[in-house]
Amino acid sequence: MKLKTEISLLIAVTALLTGGTIALLVSNVMHNTLEQELEKRGVVIAQTLAEHVTQSVIDGEVIAAHSVLNNIVRRTDNVEFACIIGFDGEVFTHSFESGFPRALLPGEHDLIHPDSPRLDRFSIGDEVGLMVGYPLIDGMKAHIHLGLNQTYLHDQIMETRNQIIGITFVVALAIMLLGFILSDRIARPLVKLSKFLKNFGEEQIVQELSYHGGGREVADLTHAFNLMVTERERAEDQIRTLAAIVEQSSEGIILTDMNGILTFVNRACADIHGYDSTEELSGKHLSIFHNEMQMEKEVNSFNRKVIEQGSHRGQVDHMHMDGTVFPTRMTSNIIKDRRGKPVSIAGYMLDITAQKQLEQQLLQSQKMEAIGLLSGGVAHDFNNILQAIIGYADLARSSLSEDDAIYDNIEEIYSSAKKASDLTRQLLAFGRRQVLVPRDIDLNHLIDGMLKMLGRVIGEDIKINFIKKGHRLGTVHADPGQIEQVLVNLCVNSRDAMPQGGYLTIETENVLITEEYTKAHLFASKGRYVLVTLSDNGCGMNEGTRNRIFEPFFTTKDADRGSGLGLATAFGIINQHEGYINVYSEVGIGTTFKIYLPLVERPAEEIGIKVESKVVGGTESILVAEDNDIVRKLARHVLERAGYTVFHAEDGYEALEVLKQYNSDISLALLDVVMPGMSGREVHDVIMKTNPDIKVLFTSGYSQNCIHTRFVLDEGIQLIRKPYDPNTLLREVRDALDK
Repeated sequence: MKLKTEISLLIAVTALLTGGTIALLVSNVMHNTLEQELEKRGVVIAQTLAEHVTQSVIDGEVIAAHSVLNNIVRRTDNVEFACIIGFDGEVFTHSFESGFPRALLPGEHDLIHPDSPRLDRFSIGDEVGLMVGYPLIDGMKAHIHLGLNQTYLHDQIMETRNQIIGITFVVALAIMLLGFILSDRIARPLVKLSKFLKNFGEEQIVQELSYHGGGREVADLTHAFNLMVTERERAEDQIRTLAAIVEQSSEGIILTDMNGILTFVNRACADIHGYDSTEELSGKHLSIFHNEMQMEKEVNSFNRKVIEQGSHRGQVDHMHMDGTVFPTRMTSNIIKDRRGKPVSIAGYMLDITAQKQLEQQLLQSQKMEAIGLLSGGVAHDFNNILQAIIGYADLARSSLSEDDAIYDNIEEIYSSAKKASDLTRQLLAFGRRQVLVPRDIDLNHLIDGMLKMLGRVIGEDIKINFIKKGHRLGTVHADPGQIEQVLVNLCVNSRDAMPQGGYLTIETENVLITEEYTKAHLFASKGRYVLVTLSDNGCGMNEGTRNRIFEPFFTTKDADRGSGLGLATAFGIINQHEGYINVYSEVGIGTTFKIYLPLVERPAEEIGIKVESKVVGGTESILVAEDNDIVRKLARHVLERAGYTVFHAEDGYEALEVLKQYNSDISLALLDVVMPGMSGREVHDVIMKTNPDIKVLFTSGYSQNCIHTRFVLDEGIQLIRKPYDPNTLLREVRDALDK
């Protein structure tokens, strides 16, 4: 039943009950009032009758008394009957035709006094009434009994009561109508509120509830409901936001009960473990993510710490659906109910496979850097020693004839020193500390010019296939001799991996390194590169060997077949050119080296054949600034022997003092790039300001600070590399003076 109908019926029933109650109360009041009036009237009639019949009763005149009684009964309304009781207690006369019914007579009674008449009830058939007893003479036993009919009184009361009930019914109808109107006003907001509550429970709320009457209480209910709707919408927005964060998170998120049963996993968790949907994992035990060994050694211990401490973080190995194991960083927390009882465990996992790989790359790079620093430092110092050995051996050799007994010994010293020089040059290349002479070159032209030589190096049983991808290869700024050294070293490595022959493929192409590539390769930079790829189908390498191939002196070959510096040299040269070299290899399948060199937007220069000039001396004055005593003395000896006048200095400051003293006499300054106190560049700057006519020739075993080398090369000034032999020194000095 609708609320409006219930309220209307309630009001109507209340109105009817109220009207009926009022009718009963009014009828009772009327009955009592009319009965009192009837009693008074009966007493008056009895008094009047007593006045008229007392004498007749005394005289015994029954007829006269009877006549009076009949007249009273006929003329007086409500008098049903009358009788006179004589002094002897017997009926003296009465108004009944067949005699006075004995049953109507009162029983034994006290003397009736005029101030308190005797009142009794009677009933004859359907007639009821009030019987009034009144004494004829005070103190005598003779008295009159009048029967007053109350039927008319009852009819009058019932008529009045019916009128009241009718009025009450009409009023009730009016009240019902009014109640219907009022109930609509009361029920409408309540019904609306009920409907909205139902929709609220079914999550169909789209707007707030408006208030259109119904009382303060309904207004408060409406306001409270709207607050509840607002709070629920805010909570739902927060839940949707959190759900979106959870689902879009790159971290795997899991929720388990205290028994380890998965109650929730997000999309990332399923993806990380190789499952197509989260439903596949719901209800499973968390052991689905781990093998038995992991559960015993890691997971159970990890979860115990979570329960004991409330939260825990650490590395835990997980298992992919295909069985592969990968590392994760787990953070887990206990979730408690309102009473503080632990009910579930929330875990957040991040696949750190890529991070571990980057860490390995970083460690490998740091190791290579440390080895490079050590190797470069040792090679630089050793170069100065070799400089003296090579120089003096060459001078000694040139002063002897081939028939001399010690000529062969000097030749062996010279030859061994040159071999040692090659080793130090390789170490400097690995440590990225050698001086480069870069040019803008086309690698296709460079490789084309090397193919015949490479064929002789690797042998006839290995076929070289050179593939040029793209229409036009970009230009790279590189030292042609050093790039040739890299290619030779890599081809030799491939030859040794294919003792029975095979195929070596060289490919060139323009590539773009994207940000995605740099995420997996820690030290790569975004940009355009020229890629040179060398692939062979040799024996390949396992992971352990592959991780160490660029370390100096590491080799899998016999001691007499290699020094272990070939790939280390290639690594250093490419890095010094701000490029990258990667290796991919599988045992039994082959190896691929990928070299990335930065592309420059300039046309390549033509690379010609270098023609050695004849070594001649001169008479000019030369300043030699060198901090190494042995090298300085050797240079002075060689130059003076060739006819030059030599001024020498141990450092940059001393060189400036010499220049001040002999400024006009000096034609060329031979400056070491790196000297204590003042560098060769700083001396050069002073020379350019004070006497720019003085020619400058730099010498260096390596450039500890790249800016020195860049300065020399950018300005186009000549550079002679250590260790150099006397002929090389004389040739470079003569070339510099003749420019």
